[in-house]
Amino acid sequence: MTSPPTPLLAVTLSIDGRERPPGDLWRPEMSLSSARAGRLSATYVLAIGRAPLFAAIAGAYERWVRESRDDDALTSGGEGDALGRAGYPPLDALAQHPQALAEVVGSYLEEDVFAAVLPPASGAMRGTWAIDTVDEVRLDGERVILRGTCYAF
Repeated sequence: MTSPPTPLLAVTLSIDGRERPPGDLWRPEMSLSSARAGRLSATYVLAIGRAPLFAAIAGAYERWVRESRDDDALTSGGEGDALGRAGYPPLDALAQHPQALAEVVGSYLEEDVFAAVLPPASGAMRGTWAIDTVDEVRLDGERVILRGTCYAF
């Protein structure tokens, strides 16, 4: 009997305030919009060490910054969004800009973040709870906290 895959980074997970193993949570490749009906919803909270998370997504952030700068030059005369106007600060500097951190971790690089912190969701090995939304990203000391809605499967 094989054990379920483990996440790449150490994380703690709670669902509706109860601690759970990270393998209980998975991120579907597609939206849950048509699969929510009749499912139990809950609030998940993932706590991830800031330094290991930033190390895991650094390459993706650098690629995203390059692509965003190229897009800015083509579409907006180089002005871009708030991150662009701030000069696309280094990833570590985002800790000083909560809104920018939330946009990068909870939106722009959401797939990369979940790939780094959750076991792969493949076939029967996926968890019991599927992520639907990321509603909050914040720092708590040296941890990045993600909170959102998940549904039982």
